[in-house]
This record gives sequence, structure tokens and C-alpha cells, in this order.
Amino acid sequence: MGNRTSSTASGVRVQHRPNDSKSGAGGLAAPLHADTDVDTSENNDPSPIPSTPPRHPLDKAQPSGQTGEQSSAVTPRESGYDDEMWSTGSEAHGDRWTPLSACQLQRMGALGNVSHALLSRLLGPDDVLKEIDLIDHEHQASHVDSAWHQAVELNTRLVHIDNECTNAGSACRFVVAVNVNDALTGLHCIGVPVGDDGAASVASIIAKCPTLTFLHLQSTAISAGSIVGIAQALRSNHSLTSLHLPHNDLRGQGTKVLAVALGSESELKELRLLNNRIGDDGARALSEVLRSSRCLAILDLERNDIGASGMAALASALGSNTTLTRLLIPDNPLGDRGAASLGRGLTLNTTVTELNLWKTQLGNLGAAAIAAALKVSTSLRKLDMSHNAIGPSGAASIGDALETNTTLEKLILYLNGIGDSGLVALAEPLCRNNTLRVLDVGRNNVGDAGVLPLATALESNTCLIELNLTHNRVAEAGAVALAAAIQRNGTIQKVHLQRNAIGDYGAHALAIAITASASSLSASFSELDLRDNQISTGTNYVDKGIPAGESRLKEAVLMSPNVKVRL
Repeated sequence: MGNRTSSTASGVRVQHRPNDSKSGAGGLAAPLHADTDVDTSENNDPSPIPSTPPRHPLDKAQPSGQTGEQSSAVTPRESGYDDEMWSTGSEAHGDRWTPLSACQLQRMGALGNVSHALLSRLLGPDDVLKEIDLIDHEHQASHVDSAWHQAVELNTRLVHIDNECTNAGSACRFVVAVNVNDALTGLHCIGVPVGDDGAASVASIIAKCPTLTFLHLQSTAISAGSIVGIAQALRSNHSLTSLHLPHNDLRGQGTKVLAVALGSESELKELRLLNNRIGDDGARALSEVLRSSRCLAILDLERNDIGASGMAALASALGSNTTLTRLLIPDNPLGDRGAASLGRGLTLNTTVTELNLWKTQLGNLGAAAIAAALKVSTSLRKLDMSHNAIGPSGAASIGDALETNTTLEKLILYLNGIGDSGLVALAEPLCRNNTLRVLDVGRNNVGDAGVLPLATALESNTCLIELNLTHNRVAEAGAVALAAAIQRNGTIQKVHLQRNAIGDYGAHALAIAITASASSLSASFSELDLRDNQISTGTNYVDKGIPAGESRLKEAVLMSPNVKVRL
């Protein structure tokens, strides 16, 4: 995983580092050889692949017509230089740094342990700095902290602040200081225990900033009591479009207060309430928001103790709602009764394109209810039903829906128990389905008996581009069948087989398929994950007169440089 870059409207670009830029968990290791693309890292398997939103709206692609050459990323944490080097432009390790006073810098991120003294200089009243990222920044002694807060008060140009702080006193002073700024467009706080006083300042910010569009308050100890002032401010605010309040303590009562504030006049497009224990009462309150909202497009209610009755209320509102596109309700005990209500609501809805039902206790009956809605859906494109104890009969219901559905592009069934017969039921419709592009059946107790029919279906399928079979029981015969399908299929791009048992013979067959990419295979095929598959290393010949699988795959990659193999 490389560094991410994003740009402001003025073309200033900032570089965001991943949490762990080294090999291992959270990042990809370097290829084994510089002249090949064989990766032997031990990362976790790729499923399920969540569609998480950017941390804030500024994390987006560069506007068209702007290039990275317009400015350089400025990230003190990566440089390892001290404050004086950054403030004076000293030369170190052969790199010459431009003085910040001459940078006309408009955005700074990844500050790490750069002192508040430097931050205070950066935020002088005449400075041009507009955006600053203090996530992971360590707050310091109170007298230095105060200087920083005073600088925030004096700055008149800062429009977006990302801050992380676990000290209650510092957090409250920070929010009060920000309250002086009436030009903010975004405020992102993580672990900032604002308390009642801080909540009042947040409410004031919402009320007085006509430009505020993004507010993210994560783990900030906002409760049913402290949300009252914020909700009151939201009534008169017509600029806020994204409100994130994850890991707080709204519960049902606080959600009711918030829901009343988000009436028909609200411009809110995105509401995220992950882990607020809103329960069925909170879900019922939010159903009224769905009925009246003319803008809300994203609703995230993950891990909120919503059961069947709460889901029934939300589902009943889906029929009349015409704006919602993403409904995310994973890790809630919906059960098959909640799924039945949701299925009925989806049959009347024409706008929801993404539905996340990970770990919602669906079972086979719940899967059948969602499949019935999928049969008639005209909008749903991504469906995540992972970790739901769905067996062969539930998979058969979903397979039946794929026969007629013409919209679904991504189906995630990771960590269920569909088995070989369930995969066969899903495979048969793939011969005729023309929309499904990603199929994830990792961790489903699938072996060769299920993979063979799937491979046969892939030979005629012209739409699927990614297949995930990680953590199953696929052996040599299944790998050989998949290799033949890869050679005949002109659209498949990625196949994930991590943690199976294909052995050297299966690796040899897949190596032949990769080699064919130099001539007959579609140039679009790009990735094959074979980690932890009982594939021999070294260069010696093994059983059946074939070379060790790893060496054979490396040879194949040398002949097909566009294909990445992970071992």
C-alpha cells in the first residue's frame, strides 16, 4: 500500500501515510525479486473487502487538470527533522527544505510530534495555512498547549481541522478555541472527550459557521444529554452535509433528539452512527428521518443493537424514501424476522444500491427473504451477507435470484457455510448472468466438488472479474479446473486462493495459465493469490515429475510481467 495523496481546489497536495507503511499487517511487502512481481508477504486474506468512506471529504482524487508537480507533499513526521529545520529550511541529509514562511503552504498533514510552538507559528493571523491534520499528534505541556489554542483563536484562514486528543482539559480548550473561527468547512475529532462544555462549543460552531459541511466526532463522549444542544444547532444549519458520530453513547433517547433535528429541511446527505447503542427505539426514530429527508443518501448504523422491530420500522420507510443509496446495518441482531421486513421494504425501494448485512444473524430463512427482494430489485449493486450462518439452502435461494437479477455487481458471502452444493447452486446462474463482477465465497467449506462446476461456468461467463475462494478446501483438481477456465475466460482479472491445498501440481497448472497470458489470455488478468497452499519452494523436482511450484510460478511471472502472484 503506497502513500495516498489528495488535493485541494488550489492544487496543494498532501501525502497521507498508512498506519503501517512497512511489510506485514496493514501493508504489502516488496516483491521477492526486483524483476518479477511475485509477492511472498504474509498479509491477511483480502476478504471481505469493506467499502469504507474516506476519513474526511478532502481525501479524494486530484481535480482534473491538476498534477502532482504543482506542489510537494509536506509531512514533518516522515522527515524526522526537528522544528527548527522546518521553520528555517535547514539542509540535512542532502535535502534542502524551503522555509515554511516562504511556502505559501495551505495544507499540512501527518504532523506527529512536531511541537505546538511550531504549530503556533504556522497558525499566525496572517498565515495562509487553511487545513491541518493533528491525528496522532501528541498534546504537550499546558503552557505550550495554551499557545497553540491561542493561535487557533487568532487564525482567520483555517477552514479544516483534524484533531486527536485524549486529555479532557486540552480537548475542551481546543473546541472552545475553534469556536472563534466562523469559516470552518470541516472539523474531525477522534478521542476528544469534549464533555458538556465542549458539546456546547460544538453546537455554537454548527450554528455560526455557514460554511461547515463536514463534522466527525468519534469517541468524544457525546451522550443523550450533550447531544441536545448540538441537535438544536442542527435545526438552523443548512450547510452540513456529513455528520459522523461513531463510538459515542447516544442510545435511543439521544437518537430521538437528533432525529427530530434532522427534519425535512436538513441538507444532510450522510449520517454515520456506528456503535451508539441506539437500539430499536433509535431505529424507529431514524425511520422518520428516512420518510421526510430529501437529501440523505448514506445511513450507517453498524453495531447498534437493532433487532427485528427496529428493522421493521426502517424497512417500512424504505418504500417511500427516494434518496437513500447506501444502507449499512452490519453487526446487528436482525434475525430472519428482521430480514423478512427488510426484504419487503427493498421490493418497494428503487434507490438503494448498497446493502451491508454482515453478521446480522440471517440464517437460511433470512437469506431467502433478501434473495426474494433481489429477484425484483432494480437498483441494488452491492450486497454483503458475510458471517450469517447461511447454508446450502440459503445459497440456493440467492442463486435462484441471480437468474433474474440484472443489477447486482458484487456479492459477498464470506464466512458462511454454503459448502459444495451451495457453490454449485451459485455457479449455475453464472452461465447466464451478465452483471455480477465480484463473487466472494471465502471461508465456506468449499472443495473441488463445488469448484469444478464453478470453473465450468466461468468458461462461458463474460462478466465476472474477481473471484475469492480463500480459506476453503480447494485441492489439485479444483486448481486445474480453474486454470483451464482462466485460459478460456476473457474477463477474469483476479483470483484469490489463499489458504487452500492446491499443492505443486495445482500451482503448475496455474503457472501454465499465467504463461498463456503472453499470447492468448486476456491482458486484463492481473492477480493470483496462492499464499499458504502447500506449494514447495526451491528448484528441485517434486512428485509427478514437475518442478517445485514456487519456482515454476516465478518463471511464469517473468513471461507475463502484468500478472502479480502472491506466494
